[in-house]
Amino acid sequence: MICIMAEKASAANHMILALSGTDGPNRFQREGEDICVSWASGHILEYAPPHLQVDPSLAWRYRRWDLGLLPWDAARLSWRRQAVPTRSASDAWDRLKRDLTEADEIVIATDDDPTGEGSLLAWEIIDQLGVGEDRLVTRMRFADEEPASLVEAFEERDTLIDSESDPDCRKATYRCRWDYLSMQLTRAATRMAGGSDSICRVGRLKSAMVTLVGDQEEARRTWVRRPTYQARYKDETGCVFTDEDEPYEESPDKVDLGRLGDDVVEVDGIRRRGNTPPDLPDLMAIAAVFAKRGMAADTFLSTYQALYEAGYVSYPRTEDKKVTQEQFEALKGDRLRIAAVCGVGLELLTHTEPRKRHVGEGLAHGAIRPGSKVPQDLSELDRYGEGASEIWRQVALGALRIFAEDYVYELTEAHIKGHPSFKGSSRRTLRPGWRDVLDDGGAKEQPVPGGKATAFVHEHVNKRPEEPSVDWIRKRLEKHDVGTGSTRVSTLADVCRADPKGRPGAAKPRRRRLMEQTKTGKISLTDLGRTVYDVTRGTSIADLATTERVQEAMRAAAAGTLSVDDAAADVTALVVHDIEVMAANVRRSGGEVPDGPVTERASGVFGGVLVDFPRTVLGHRLDDSEVEALLRGSEVFIEGLRAKDRVSGRVRVFDAPAKLSRTEDGRLYVAVDRRGWGVPDSFSGRILTQDERDRLQAGETVMLEGLVTRDGRTYRREVEWKDGRITFCKRELGAGGVWRRFSGHTFTDEEMGRLSAGEVLSDMQLRRTADGSTYVADIAWDPDARKIVFVSSSRADRPTRFSGHTFTDTEVEALLAGKRVMVENLVRKDGCTYSRELYWDAEAGKVEFVPRKGKGTTGAKGRKGSTRRGRKAS
Repeated sequence: MICIMAEKASAANHMILALSGTDGPNRFQREGEDICVSWASGHILEYAPPHLQVDPSLAWRYRRWDLGLLPWDAARLSWRRQAVPTRSASDAWDRLKRDLTEADEIVIATDDDPTGEGSLLAWEIIDQLGVGEDRLVTRMRFADEEPASLVEAFEERDTLIDSESDPDCRKATYRCRWDYLSMQLTRAATRMAGGSDSICRVGRLKSAMVTLVGDQEEARRTWVRRPTYQARYKDETGCVFTDEDEPYEESPDKVDLGRLGDDVVEVDGIRRRGNTPPDLPDLMAIAAVFAKRGMAADTFLSTYQALYEAGYVSYPRTEDKKVTQEQFEALKGDRLRIAAVCGVGLELLTHTEPRKRHVGEGLAHGAIRPGSKVPQDLSELDRYGEGASEIWRQVALGALRIFAEDYVYELTEAHIKGHPSFKGSSRRTLRPGWRDVLDDGGAKEQPVPGGKATAFVHEHVNKRPEEPSVDWIRKRLEKHDVGTGSTRVSTLADVCRADPKGRPGAAKPRRRRLMEQTKTGKISLTDLGRTVYDVTRGTSIADLATTERVQEAMRAAAAGTLSVDDAAADVTALVVHDIEVMAANVRRSGGEVPDGPVTERASGVFGGVLVDFPRTVLGHRLDDSEVEALLRGSEVFIEGLRAKDRVSGRVRVFDAPAKLSRTEDGRLYVAVDRRGWGVPDSFSGRILTQDERDRLQAGETVMLEGLVTRDGRTYRREVEWKDGRITFCKRELGAGGVWRRFSGHTFTDEEMGRLSAGEVLSDMQLRRTADGSTYVADIAWDPDARKIVFVSSSRADRPTRFSGHTFTDTEVEALLAGKRVMVENLVRKDGCTYSRELYWDAEAGKVEFVPRKGKGTTGAKGRKGSTRRGRKAS
């Protein structure tokens, strides 16, 4: 069986129709041969992340973004590929795995693009499956997906040996590895910029775009108007005459017009000139037209792709500016139908002979042009996406121009009779020609020179640099021959794409957008783009010459004069150079370069997962045998561990067993058994007293006040010493989910049974954890609130604490004597402080607010005070 591998489903459908004559199943017979047409979904494989390309023991060095870990040792990379994590890629992999393994011959029928990406896309699948060694592999090469082209490509397919001997695959592999290794500079730039909420993306074309726009914005920002003045002549028709050697002066007063009297114009000659229609536009030239109308680059790309898959336009990823003779003949045959849909007069399309400027040989796909399908009406295209009809019409007009006559104009040249060095000229259109089909705005109608001429002072102002736009970027990239039109548009779409919003409840994605495109096609750097520009200014990756050099290297790789492995040495040298330049840029702007020592880590496979963790534990560096034992899940005994108390500063030395463990959020760490170490000097920013340490060591729970959070707030919590650590107390539950302990009392099984049955435990002897004082209360279990509650019959024998305030001995004596006591800095639950006058209700065993004038007996907001339910300070 022959299995044809197409790049996408749309291409596969075209091949099925061309080779079987129907749009039926993808398996059929042709001239007695069994044929299966299968398809990918673009690139369904990609290089695995760097830390998965090396030995597990080195993974941490390739996973972390520290500057000290750059550049990578590329020789250690295995260049392993993994599946792209999308549903379409997964489905394509399953389909190709089934179809290719059944085949006797595999036909690569992916895009035959100039970068070799189509060949790489197919070979990486074949090599990953291992089906290329014992099967014939051939190649279909076609300029378009028209039935005749596909049939011819199938019948004249080339035989291939393997991926390493395929020039197209070598070319694409060199580019792919070069760009993969260059992502080290994204890590470097991000670290240099200190961005925790953004990624400073760096790459050949995107960095070149950022540099172009950044330089232009800088030029516009620093532009200063500087007028200069020069002597010129102007005749009666308004034609201006200039002497190239006439000096420019800083002031109009310095221009000497006395030597230039009135004069007359003499015509040197009148000539007939003309020019042919421009080149067929590339994809970015068309995208620039629609950018001025407010269409984003990614929207343009998706619409054009939909039109291509439907057969209305040609292959988008071409680098050709000409068409073949066959393609020209096809366009000539369709030009009248195309013109009718576009509203172009047929009398304008009279030039049916090919021009060398537009028709050539040895092309891959041919220039951008209409496809084989011509719509009956523009509205027929609306279903293919935003602006589909206008995009098709723009493509069609660009192609129709090559059938129009030349633009012809009359050029009149003249000089000033008495001062022949002053020369002028004018143009007058004789025949618009192709400009009547699609005008580029280049024609200028000017008055014919003649009559008298008078000298005047001309003010010349240095022009302010143009504001960057899509068309402006296109012209500069085209000037340096960087990328194809499609590559330029897709890169522009990438850097202008809005930042992802993220999923609800998930962490906010990091910012990535480098540029913004306005509704009029203007381009500007975002704040992040400006940061990337400042950090990468002067680097090689941001230099257009680097892309030109890589393209030359790709051609050398295709020719076999350069190995794909040479990409590593080239990128390594570039990374070293560019990191130095970035560091200098950061220091020049007053920033700090994060070039401190790298914290060594250990890595390997633990529980079937590649992990890494700190290699130094409490001052001890784990040796290789200890790391291996920990990764096996074994416990290792470590001697000489040194623990320094963060608050007291005291250093203690211990020996203890350790093993790998995970925190609640999944973070891996080396857990040291600290049970034999004793209670530490401090906890949560507070030094413990000897009494508190002794009580914790004895297994008691202790209420600690004055604990400090990371942001400096104080709080109080009940803690215990458990498994070698001070931890917050958790409620221990007994039968029926009832708390096992409450307010210093441990319930018996009989008491817990009564509580779970809804009974009230009366006159319980309870103890406050805060100060150890005792009180008597009646308590019950609230099953709805899932907590112990006080009942109204409970009372205390003396006042001790109220609303966050512990009474002094003097205050206790006064309250017991029936006196009123004014207490300040009482604390509500919300943390606010207040002052109130209190008294002791001996019968109820409670501290009460003294009623304010006109109020009842309740306290603030109607709450009654209680010695049992003091309020916490935040």
